Amino acid sequence: MLVVFGIGFFYGAAVGLDWLPVFLLENTKQMLLLGVIIIGMVGLGVAVWPRHKNVPGVEVNTQAPSTIRSQPSGGFVQFEDRSIVFPMTITQLHVGDTFKINFSFANKGTRKVSDNQTWGYIRFGDPAKNHGDKLRNDFLAAIKTGYDKFKGQGGELGVGISGWNTAVSMPLQKDELVGLTNGTLKVYFMVGGAWTDETGKKFYWTECEWTDWPKVALKHSVWHEC
Repeated sequence: MLVVFGIGFFYGAAVGLDWLPVFLLENTKQMLLLGVIIIGMVGLGVAVWPRHKNVPGVEVNTQAPSTIRSQPSGGFVQFEDRSIVFPMTITQLHVGDTFKINFSFANKGTRKVSDNQTWGYIRFGDPAKNHGDKLRNDFLAAIKTGYDKFKGQGGELGVGISGWNTAVSMPLQKDELVGLTNGTLKVYFMVGGAWTDETGKKFYWTECEWTDWPKVALKHSVWHEC
């Protein structure tokens, strides 16, 4: 095939020249020889072209970028789930009541952590006026302040071990009850914690969500990220 390619190349270059027939007849041997040379050069190129082999001492990751995940080098704590304690329905609410939601967390890392502490808070607000970034940043700042204040009062949390705590609200005010009932206010569930690793470095985690519950039945409510 490459011989034909070689001949075709010279043929195309000579199109329109009146000496083409003579050229083809008198130089057939030379063109065949040129085709053989082309075959040899292509074969040599295939032989020496890099095969994507690893350079000695350098590890090449063959995974697609979307599948590459960094692995934890120590312990780390994260939010797991929530469970409503009170109220279950909007009809149970009265002025002065306190919302309560249990939440769980776990050490998903590879080493135990120390001085593990968690906090939970429930508030009421309008999602259009309460921007998620500000809520999360303010809550994280409060956690850092609290962790420094209560340093050393937490416990150890082993690998794969879960724990739980309860998020609570301030006593419900009349205007808050009205807003929750007519849907202008939503319930904000904000929990977080902190821990210390083996080197003494401090780490933090937060979870911030809002929902239509209890105006909307719990089984139909959706929990949105702040």
